[in-house]
Amino acid sequence: MTDQNPPQATDQAIPPPLPKRRLKTQTRKMLAVLRGIAKGNTISLACESAGITAMTFWNWRKKWPRISALTESLIASKIQAVEDKLFNQCVNGNMTAIIFFLTNRCPERWSDRRALVNNTNVFNARNAPAKDESKESVEAIFSRIESIRASLIPPDGTKQLP
Repeated sequence: MTDQNPPQATDQAIPPPLPKRRLKTQTRKMLAVLRGIAKGNTISLACESAGITAMTFWNWRKKWPRISALTESLIASKIQAVEDKLFNQCVNGNMTAIIFFLTNRCPERWSDRRALVNNTNVFNARNAPAKDESKESVEAIFSRIESIRASLIPPDGTKQLP
């Protein structure tokens, strides 16, 4: 009689360990991708230079949260470096950098104020006849335009307007 217990369901769910050679290769490629990202390359370019696909790296990130956290940290450090350079450009007086920084950092105070007000209903405008909101006749409108135009002509009689 042997004292071995039959395999349980939890033992079957655990995958067998990877061969050492494959694990070393995988680790080398993972480090190569992380070094590429640290140098400022995109994830795709870093994966390509390491000889793996971006999907493989994505799967590694899902499998090992520490790799994902390290990747996010490297990307955040590069973004911080870009923000620092932008801020230095602002301090040095680069107007384009100043405008970009202010409109993106505090848009409620520095947004572009060219907002269009649309008070028409496009869907109903196709079927509805045009309305004169003021109920003023065309003749009355023309007479008002002429009176305004006459008031713009100087008293000496010389015309300045066409």
